Amino acid sequence: MPGRVFVSAYPRRMPTPAFSVPAVQAYMRDHRIDAWLVYDFRGSNGVLNLLLPGRKHSTRRAGLYIPAEGEAVIIHSPLDDACFKDAPFAREQFLGWNDWRNWLFARFAGKRRVAMEYSPGCMLPVISIVDAGAIELVRSLGVEVVSSADLVQVCLAVWTRDALEGHLRASHLVTQAKDAGFWPLYVIVFWGFGLLIHAARDSDIEVRRLYGGLAALLLIGAVVVCVYPHKAAGGTEGKVYFMLSTGPTV
Repeated sequence: MPGRVFVSAYPRRMPTPAFSVPAVQAYMRDHRIDAWLVYDFRGSNGVLNLLLPGRKHSTRRAGLYIPAEGEAVIIHSPLDDACFKDAPFAREQFLGWNDWRNWLFARFAGKRRVAMEYSPGCMLPVISIVDAGAIELVRSLGVEVVSSADLVQVCLAVWTRDALEGHLRASHLVTQAKDAGFWPLYVIVFWGFGLLIHAARDSDIEVRRLYGGLAALLLIGAVVVCVYPHKAAGGTEGKVYFMLSTGPTV
């Protein structure tokens, strides 16, 4: 299909991308994905904003095209040139819908599987972003559209070394705080069970009552420490809050 000669624009100093392009491309090759098209219209695709932090709001179609082999390219309208001038990739421009379609046709030549922000059956709504018409257009060019969910995870859900070290440091500090706050509770429980055992073994009924009563006080006190009715920050009284809770982790 004949196509227009597109204008390429390269910034003088290309900043480092916010994600590892080689890592994404390696994943694509391992999973037989030939290309990834991050399609956006007027900020409709939040994934593009995450991949290109600091990007200004665009007014026309735009896309970040990452092939499994080769250089990543941004395609956008000349009217949005200022929105992508600092992007860390080569840039090309289209002048209308026919140019856009011809550009996609040229890029997808020889490709079989192209990833987009799409989820079959909308099973994963958070990645079901691209509209049906854009999916139809790409499919009409003879390629299979697959979900980019795993690619998004490879790009954006990977901890840096600093983030991992910070998480481990925070976990260590939280553990220290927990141990420092609860060691008296451990002592109370230890002595409470010790008194119960001593009361069970003693033949004197008065001694058994004394030790049993002390043990009961200690153990009840331990329960009160764990489950303590107090005034919440919102002003409600009498609610029971469990200090030793296991909530969901992110």
